Amino acid sequence: MNSALSLTEKDIRKAATRVLAKGKYRIVYDAPSLGAVVKVPKDYTPQPGDEKWADPLEHARKEIATLNEIHMNPAFLHLRRYTPHVFFSNPETGIIVMRRYRRGKPTRKHAAEERVISRMFRDTLRMFTADYGLQNLMRDEAGNAVLVDFGY
Repeated sequence: MNSALSLTEKDIRKAATRVLAKGKYRIVYDAPSLGAVVKVPKDYTPQPGDEKWADPLEHARKEIATLNEIHMNPAFLHLRRYTPHVFFSNPETGIIVMRRYRRGKPTRKHAAEERVISRMFRDTLRMFTADYGLQNLMRDEAGNAVLVDFGY
């Protein structure tokens, strides 16, 4: 998913100016000069008994693999319109650069749309996760729904 922008990780880190959000697995930075956000896995020290999914880098790798699968597999064509535009991703470092989307006003219509979209992803990908939901459902410039987290 590396794009023709020819971004290097040094360019990306320089463009990431402020923290937008901190989640369980990563920190999301604003990169206004790119019109993007940069997702960086948090530092992690494995603990005895930790599951594989506890590692933020594995979470990022899963997201990259899922997005690649959606965009490469013809069976998932119906899901593509709800996925973010990814400018750059690196499974080695877990860094993902995607277009910046805005959070929509929480309305009854959006809540119903979120339920339908999240169930469609769960049913199609056989992924059962709490990551689908209004907190990860953003809007593009035209107001269309875009899911922005595809980890576990």
